[in-house]
Amino acid sequence: MENDKLEVIMVDPEKLKPYFRNPRNNDKTVEALVKIIPRVGFNVPIVVDKDFVIIKGHSRWNASRILELKEVPVIISSASEEQNNKDRILDNAIHELTEWDYDKLKVELNLTGVSLDDYKLKWISKVIDTTPVPHKDKDKKEKKDIILTIPCPKCKKEIQFSKKELLK
Repeated sequence: MENDKLEVIMVDPEKLKPYFRNPRNNDKTVEALVKIIPRVGFNVPIVVDKDFVIIKGHSRWNASRILELKEVPVIISSASEEQNNKDRILDNAIHELTEWDYDKLKVELNLTGVSLDDYKLKWISKVIDTTPVPHKDKDKKEKKDIILTIPCPKCKKEIQFSKKELLK
């Protein structure tokens, strides 16, 4: 495995160069990151090759420039050009395999108070009801009025919507 020793350094984002054949349109991601980074910080380094060409992190790089950050965390890859090209594609594509545990996601959202609508993630807001769940008596069971089942456009998992959710 290449890149055995990785070191994070701080670099002016203006010194980084986008990969000229980057096949992804990240405008919506950049828009969301511009809102998220000031709240949680810049936590994931941008990975570049020896010439400071971005391998991973085009969206974070664009957001850092919009936010006029003076420094961002960077890892310089010592891998071969062939390996870096594979990494560029696989790192960006692998997230498509992710599936959400909507019950756990709802708990996390309730704990943080984050609204997915603020980050243009409205599709997931329709998948889960993000209103805090009131405490229920153990003897009383709340029934949902399920009226529609729709497959998620990404993972194809079937999602059920109640009348309340559809009328929001």
